[in-house]
Amino acid sequence: MEFYFSITIHYLSAMKFVFLLIAALVFFSCTDMKKGKQMEQITALQAELDSLEKEWNNQESNTIDSLSVICTATIDSISLLYNDQKIAVNLASKIDQFKQANTDLKELKRVHSFFPSLLNDKKQALASLKTDVNKGSGRREKYDEYIDFETKELATIRQQYQEYLQTKEQCIEYYASSSDAVADFLTGLKNARENQEEIAR
Repeated sequence: MEFYFSITIHYLSAMKFVFLLIAALVFFSCTDMKKGKQMEQITALQAELDSLEKEWNNQESNTIDSLSVICTATIDSISLLYNDQKIAVNLASKIDQFKQANTDLKELKRVHSFFPSLLNDKKQALASLKTDVNKGSGRREKYDEYIDFETKELATIRQQYQEYLQTKEQCIEYYASSSDAVADFLTGLKNARENQEEIAR
């Protein structure tokens, strides 16, 4: 009887060990699967960010700078020379478009001043998060929350880029459709001023 009881105890102990071993394997297996999924999510975010950075780097900033100088100088000259002359409705509309193009150019230059840093900061944040997840550092229970935050942040950055493209398209359209008329108007103002100066002499 003692021998049977001893075998039963050993059997139960062995079964308990096997059960704990299986439970541990299941736990670590689930942990590895979750970690793998998190790593895939971060890698996907990094790929999306790299794609966005390439698109941004293909944008030409020199054109924006050149147009901004032209628009600002033209508007300043008109403000200096204009003296309540009557303006046709169509010309007034062209001038408004030109002024809007100038406003858009200022916004485009503002985006150019911070967007590269924004992309770089997000790249570093994703790399740091990926390292933490891979090593199991920090608060593991927060990893999904961090990934969700970075996903939303990247969506916001993408939206900012789309708004930049829309503003740029509108700016170029307004400039192209109004610049000739505004240039002619400025030339007329200059000629009028010169004629006044000639008469005054």
